[in-house]
Amino acid sequence: MIVELFEAFSNEILDDADWMSSATKVKALEKLEKMQVNVAYPDWINDQSQVDAEYETMEIQEGNYIGTRLSARRWANTKYWNYFQDGGVVDKSMWLTGPAIVNAFYSPSFNSITFPAGILQPPFYDEFQTNAMNYGGIGVVIGHEITHGFDDQGSKFDGDGNFDNWWEEQDLANFNDRVQCIKDEYSGFYFREADQNLNGDLTAGENTADNGGVYESFYAYNRWIGKGESDIHISGLTDKFTEEQQFFINYGQIWCSKYKEEYAVWMVNNDPHSPGEFRTNGAVQNHRDFAKAFGCQVGKEDMAPQEFCRVW
Repeated sequence: MIVELFEAFSNEILDDADWMSSATKVKALEKLEKMQVNVAYPDWINDQSQVDAEYETMEIQEGNYIGTRLSARRWANTKYWNYFQDGGVVDKSMWLTGPAIVNAFYSPSFNSITFPAGILQPPFYDEFQTNAMNYGGIGVVIGHEITHGFDDQGSKFDGDGNFDNWWEEQDLANFNDRVQCIKDEYSGFYFREADQNLNGDLTAGENTADNGGVYESFYAYNRWIGKGESDIHISGLTDKFTEEQQFFINYGQIWCSKYKEEYAVWMVNNDPHSPGEFRTNGAVQNHRDFAKAFGCQVGKEDMAPQEFCRVW
């Protein structure tokens, strides 16, 4: 799936980017090709001797939670500071997080994407879900993390993780205009639980990644189907919903959420992610294939506006 997502970005996504010059597209491809990929867990955790060596200097203080946390913090800080003793050479493929986490990550300075084992479960991914559902789940998450390399912050770093402007001047202006469209769109969403609108500036990077991830994964799924592959049959599901509908339905499933009012207020003012409702609806209303899949009339329904935003 990751290979298909990379292919979708390097082909369909960049082909669609008619606002971008060939020179900048070449730089974007160079960055994409250098992107490191980590899946499930690092190999060394299956070697007991390596595990023992890794944590040899970290002290576990039984019955002392705070002491153990401080010990772990000292261990981690020492580990990272010691990289300077190696002449500043850092393995960009190293893991920056643990495997038992239901999340995924992009690091701009490492130019790496990471998908821990914790997120490789339903509704994001399961071998017994249709591939349409998997692409609408973990596929979109993969695309989301790839797109972070090209959002309003990640785009400031090159393929080696250096803070460097690799954009042609006009392309960067076009990019910023499209990101502004996303900012304005999400600022117009009213979050009922918080009784206020979203902050489109705060959430711009995550919203850009969500929108790009849906496009990339939808392209990737169609690439998979185009190779003559056939999806599995699930009685009561695949005879009721088309493959395209399954894709978008499971995208909605992965962000199904419920918030207390107090947390909702905190979230809208502090969290760079939009609430689940808007992570879903914002991205799909900007995707014409959603309207096509469910027969929405463009320009006449909320989820199929006449004008829509798109960066990638």
